[in-house]
Amino acid sequence: MIQPPYSLRPGNTPSRRFYELTAQLADETVEEIAYRCADLYRFYTGRPVSSIEAQGKTLEPVYDLLALSVLWREYGRKAQRVSRSISFARRRLLQLRTTLPASSRSWLDPLLARTAGLMLPARGEDSPGEERDHLRLWLTTAAWARFANWLRSSGEYDREAAMAKAFLTRWKQEAEGALRSSNLANVLDDFIELGDWFVHRSVELLHPYTEEVERFRERERASSPQREDLLLRAKPRAVYHLQMTGADLLSRAYRPDYEAAARQLVLVPGCLALRGSSCPAEQADFGLTCTECSPNCRVRTLTALSRQQDFQVRIMPHLSGIFQPEALQRLRAEGTGVIGIACAATLIDGGLKLRKAGIPSQCVLLDSCSCRKHWHPVGKPTDFDLERLLSLLETPPNTIRSTRRS
Repeated sequence: MIQPPYSLRPGNTPSRRFYELTAQLADETVEEIAYRCADLYRFYTGRPVSSIEAQGKTLEPVYDLLALSVLWREYGRKAQRVSRSISFARRRLLQLRTTLPASSRSWLDPLLARTAGLMLPARGEDSPGEERDHLRLWLTTAAWARFANWLRSSGEYDREAAMAKAFLTRWKQEAEGALRSSNLANVLDDFIELGDWFVHRSVELLHPYTEEVERFRERERASSPQREDLLLRAKPRAVYHLQMTGADLLSRAYRPDYEAAARQLVLVPGCLALRGSSCPAEQADFGLTCTECSPNCRVRTLTALSRQQDFQVRIMPHLSGIFQPEALQRLRAEGTGVIGIACAATLIDGGLKLRKAGIPSQCVLLDSCSCRKHWHPVGKPTDFDLERLLSLLETPPNTIRSTRRS
C-alpha cells in the first residue's frame, strides 16, 4: 500500500489535534523570535519585536525569517554545488512554461525534469540538517546570493527568493554602514539558531503527521529520478513542518484583510472530487463548478453549503488558472477573499502569490496528498477538516452534517 508523505489523521484520528499543535508551534515561533532573536527581527524589519501583534501584517516577517532560516538549513549548502548555467537554464524553462500555450509545452517537461535533478545533489551527498557550526561557516554574502538564486530557479520558492534578496540587500547595507560587525555576527547567529530550534521542535510536535516524508523521498527519488516535479516531491520533512506552521502564521497575518472582503471564494483541488478525473464539473469563472453528481462527494457538500451561506466554490484542476492576470484583477476589483484548500507542499505558495496580487486569503490543508499528477500512481480522493473551513467562513459547525469519508 502506497503511503502519502503526510497525513493529518494518523491512525484515523481527527485532524483537530494537528491544527492545535501547529497553532502551538506558531505561538512558540513568535516567542522564540521575540525572546531569542530580537536583533534578527529588528535587522530584517527595522522594528522592535514588541511591534509583533497576534494578527495582522507584523506576523509576515515572522514567517519570512522562519522560512529563510529553515530553507537555508535544508538547501544552503546544496545551492553552492549548482552551477549558474543550470540555474539560468531552469529559470528560463520555467518562464517559457508560463508563456507558451499548453499545446506547445510538451517538449519542456523532459528538460525541466533534467534540470530538476541537477538542482539537487546526488543521493550520496544529500545530508539534510547540517550541523549548526558548519552552516554558520558557510553563511557569507556570496553563498547567500547563490542560495537566493537557487530558490528563484527552483520554481517552488518564488516569494521566498524575493525575501532572500531583500535580506541580502539589508545585509550588505548593514555590513557597510550602521550596524557594528559584532551585532551583525549576532544577527547571523540568531538566524542559524532559529532554524536549528524550529527543525528540532517541529519534529517533537508534528512527527506523527510526517513520519512517511523521508521514506517517500527516498523511494521516489530512487524509482523516479527524472520528473519535472522532483523538487516538489523531494521536499524534506523540515519544509513540510515549515509550510504547515507557515499556513497558521500567514492565516493570522492575512485575517484582518480577509474579514474586510466583500465576498468569499473557496478554491478546492480536483483530487477532492469523489469521481476524480471523471468528474463532470462544468467550466465557470475562476475554475470549474460542481454539478452535484455524487451525494457523498466533498465538493458537493461544499457547494450545497455555499448556497446557504453566500460564498462560491470552484474546483481548480491546476492552481495556475487562478493566477492569470485577468483573474487576479477581477478578484481584486470585486473585493474577494479566497480560502484555498490544498496539500501541505503547495499551499503556502498559492497564498503568497495571492498576497502579492493584493488578494487576502486563508487556508485549509488537505488531510493527505494523493493526486495522480504528483503523489499517487492512480490517484484517489482525499479529504479535509470541514470544521476548520467553517471556522474560517464563520459558519456554525452544526449548519451542515459532516460527510467525512471513512
